[in-house]
Amino acid sequence: MKRFILVVVLSFAVFATGFAQGKNETPVTADGENVITLRWLMQVSTAEEKQQWQELAEDVNKVYPNIKVEMNTTDWNGYWTKLPTEIAGGNPPDILYMQSQRAKDYLGEGFLPISQFIKNDKDINMDDFYKGIIDGLSMNGEYYCLPYDFGPYVLFYNIDQFDKCGMSYPDTWNTWEDFIVACKKMKENGVKCTSVLPGFDRIYSFILGNGANILATDGTVRVNTPEFIAAIQALDDLIEAGYTPLQSDTGNANWDREQFYNGSSAALTDGVWNLTNVKAKSNFKYGVTMVIPGLSYRKTPIAGSGFGISKDTKHPQEAYLALKVLTSKESETKLAKWGRALPARASVRDVYYKQNEDVLGLKESVESSLASEIGITEITPKKWQQVLVTINQNLESVFLSDTKAADALNTAQKEINRILQQ
Repeated sequence: MKRFILVVVLSFAVFATGFAQGKNETPVTADGENVITLRWLMQVSTAEEKQQWQELAEDVNKVYPNIKVEMNTTDWNGYWTKLPTEIAGGNPPDILYMQSQRAKDYLGEGFLPISQFIKNDKDINMDDFYKGIIDGLSMNGEYYCLPYDFGPYVLFYNIDQFDKCGMSYPDTWNTWEDFIVACKKMKENGVKCTSVLPGFDRIYSFILGNGANILATDGTVRVNTPEFIAAIQALDDLIEAGYTPLQSDTGNANWDREQFYNGSSAALTDGVWNLTNVKAKSNFKYGVTMVIPGLSYRKTPIAGSGFGISKDTKHPQEAYLALKVLTSKESETKLAKWGRALPARASVRDVYYKQNEDVLGLKESVESSLASEIGITEITPKKWQQVLVTINQNLESVFLSDTKAADALNTAQKEINRILQQ
């Protein structure tokens, strides 16, 4: 009995000693400074992108040895579900991704204003960043995020397929009729000209190109105008005519991209930031030109992204230092070389063009798209993410079933009105 008691006492002593040691096992730097771990929530589309962002996370630790960044990733659609859940849970990651067109839904509720950090920081020049994206990532006169990229949507195209069909490249498409002629000729050669995803972001340029100004000056959103309906019906007609494949993997936000990568479609409308995946996944020669002209003219939204700090972080100063590294000239240079970003910093932008000068038409199409008469930087209203979900659900009913565009968009408009009036 005594022996049993002695064993228990000794075991407890060992456990207690180990527990005490565990409590004090906080990582420290060579200088004896405690290492602070910051959690970072980021959206990525591919394994290649994840590896690139992981490298930048590690760069933070190289610049600031007492700061370690742990990255948690999800896909694009999943991010906009996970972010509000994390914010509402009261213990969100310290560093958060944000896109300019969706920012107003989240900045005031979940992000920490960083204006005071910037004001006291002699090393940062806000004039180096593209102003339209800074405006999109700010609110009520406060900076909330530092951007890393911006840019228009463009058209990536498969040079090999156009050569095989004996066709001129899409930079010769000046009207919607030019595009339809190309679609017909490609179909005769057994090729789908492009792919249409029932997702607003990647078809928005065509909607704008039909004169559909969906963001009204009174703060409302209009999706059932004649111009918007005609644009969606025209895209659905592409599917009906067999010029574009019918989506077989609903819910896959990369479906249209995958059709392009595997050669099932000859062209892809996407942001310049997706060049990194086109480079990694395409085994054919490709070029870049401006987006397909709409029924009326050629237009493209200009969007951008950056990083902010959770309002609930316990380490705001360290998180701000991490933001500076993630959006620094050095980081944006890497992103430019990888093709992952057209840098938000003017001082780094030429790196993107120089490093990718072998991509036919890249610089010309991007610079032309940024011209004021073509590129549009928009500030969207609050609840924009809810509006987008509603639009996309009803677009699916058009592109994947027999629902007419007018019926689907009238249904969407009623729901959007309800959302915005809440």
